Amino acid sequence: MSCTVCLEEDVTERKVLSCGHAFHPKCIIKWFTKSDTCPTCRAPQLDDEIIIFKKMMTEPHERHLEVIRQSVIRQMRIHDEALTSRNIRQITLDHSAMGQLTSRIIRQITRDE
Repeated sequence: MSCTVCLEEDVTERKVLSCGHAFHPKCIIKWFTKSDTCPTCRAPQLDDEIIIFKKMMTEPHERHLEVIRQSVIRQMRIHDEALTSRNIRQITLDHSAMGQLTSRIIRQITRDE
């Protein structure tokens, strides 16, 4: 048996399509990047897992886009909350340090008087 994609005669490791034709797995994957049909008989292979995966990756459905959008929004919120929380802590620390410094200065001034 031969692979009509690479024209090699020996097809020991093979992927058999729904039409019955067989190819090297790497050859048919390469073929399916350009076509959704069998290289030999041109029968549509829309139910093949490689074609289904390709369509999911290259033609995302609206639902997939919405899931991706929601995930991005969620990650942005988490990032924003972390930044806000860190900034509030820093401002609080700065304010507290300023208060302590002010107290020390006032004590020093009142002792010196």
